[in-house]
Amino acid sequence: MLLLKQPNKWLELIEIFHEPQNLAGDLTYPQCVSLKPPTNLMPTIELVSIGCIQPPDLPSYRSFTYCTETELQSHRGLFQQVFDGLKGVIAHLANKELEHTKAGCWFAGDLINWNETGDDAKGETSTLIFQSDALLDIRDLMQRLLAASPQKRIIFSTDYQFGGNRRERGNISLSQLFELHANRELHFNHLWHVHPDS
Repeated sequence: MLLLKQPNKWLELIEIFHEPQNLAGDLTYPQCVSLKPPTNLMPTIELVSIGCIQPPDLPSYRSFTYCTETELQSHRGLFQQVFDGLKGVIAHLANKELEHTKAGCWFAGDLINWNETGDDAKGETSTLIFQSDALLDIRDLMQRLLAASPQKRIIFSTDYQFGGNRRERGNISLSQLFELHANRELHFNHLWHVHPDS
């Protein structure tokens, strides 16, 4: 059992280990296996490079890890209906400690600056603030996934059980997305369609 502390919240999480079954060939980092995830884990951050046929060559990052796959299966499911209508490559961002993990639900709580996130009137954590050391790495990954997309479009989505209402927010440029972050106007449980600046 894994106990994690957040501001004003104690979350008791059951640590679940999955053994992948019937895998064809060896699984190599940074790809991952889609399994039905548990529903009580920490926030997920998922990016979809729309129309991308296979995972592009991507670097490793110091502030987080990730896995990629061509089956657009969310590790939580808030926006699975949107993903079901798309083709491309999904990248699941995760805590650095999960690097080289080959299966299971990837969560990204360590990428969030919990001391700076804000709660809404319902007491739900609404504002999404990344750790400063993760911000540039996330932007770099998003730029690479944009470049890999034939449509030059990616999905940016988050899913957090204490993150407020689900919202699909429409189109936004990469710079505009990070301006929202700088102005503390980026929120959990929102999905954006992101395009390049030019």
